[in-house]
Amino acid sequence: MAKQSWKEYNGPEKRNSYIRGYTIGAVAGIAIKLKENKAELEKQSNMTALVVANEKLVQEAMKTKFHNLKSGRRSSSSSQDGRRQGVKDGKNMNIHKAIN
Repeated sequence: MAKQSWKEYNGPEKRNSYIRGYTIGAVAGIAIKLKENKAELEKQSNMTALVVANEKLVQEAMKTKFHNLKSGRRSSSSSQDGRRQGVKDGKNMNIHKAIN
């Protein structure tokens, strides 16, 4: 989707920057779409929680399974135009409802 969007883009951003921004935006758009779907399902079924997770247990599991994991540096060189288009496309993505 990012490469197709780049082909249609006529702005000043560079290719890699645009694609990075688009990808970040698409993930954000998909997250928004999933949150909306979750809220709709909760409203329909009166269910508020599917899984209860303890933050401490999650952190311990992360340390044991991924002991070499370190936080990376955040890159700020992504395209705002790409991000905007990615969010739009992510929100409009058709998410197949396999599980209700």
